[in-house]
Amino acid sequence: YRFGAARSGPAIPSPAYDWSGFYLGASVGAGESVNDVSLGGVIDINGISGDGLLGELSAGYDHDFGSFVAGLMVDGNVSGISANLGPSSLKSDYGFDILGRVGMKVNPSSLAYVLGGYSWGHFKSPTPLGPGNEDWSSSGFSVGGGLETAVSTHTTLGIEYRYAKFADEDFNTGGLFKIEPSSHTVRVGLKYKFN
Repeated sequence: YRFGAARSGPAIPSPAYDWSGFYLGASVGAGESVNDVSLGGVIDINGISGDGLLGELSAGYDHDFGSFVAGLMVDGNVSGISANLGPSSLKSDYGFDILGRVGMKVNPSSLAYVLGGYSWGHFKSPTPLGPGNEDWSSSGFSVGGGLETAVSTHTTLGIEYRYAKFADEDFNTGGLFKIEPSSHTVRVGLKYKFN
C-alpha cells in the first residue's frame, strides 16, 4: 500500500442476471378490502373496508429480451382479509390469478415491472335474506407493479402492489342487494428460478 496515492482502479461492473426461465415463488403480505354495497339500486354504500394478512404460492416463466423482461404467471392465495358489517363480516378467503407482466431493468440485476390479468376470488358474507353465511365466487381483474432484484444466481426478492376488482353478487335478489368486492394488497416474496 502506498500512502498518499490517489489512484482509482477500474470499476467492477454488477453481474448481469439472466431472467429467462421457469420459477416457483412464495410471498406474504397484507391488504385492505373495499366492498361497495347497493340496496335496491337506491342506496349505495361505498367503501365498507377491512384489512388482514395473506399468503401466496406462484409459478411462472419469464423471458429476458435484453433491456426488458416479459412473462406469465399463475398463483394461488389464502387470505384473512375481512371487513366488519355489523355483527358479521365480508371476507375474502382464497383465490387465484393468471397474470402477465412486463418490466424494464433498472440495473443488471433488478427489474421494475407492471402486471395485469385475470383474477378469481371466493368470498363470504352475511346472507341478506336469512340467517347464516353466504359463500360465492367471482371473476375480475388485477393490475399492479413491483420491484424485484436478484439475491443469488437462482433467487430473487421482490415487493409488489396489486389492485383487484371483482364482479358484483346479488344473491338471487334481482338486484335488490348487491356486493362488489375490490382490494389493495402489498406482498413481499422470494422466487427460485430453475435455469
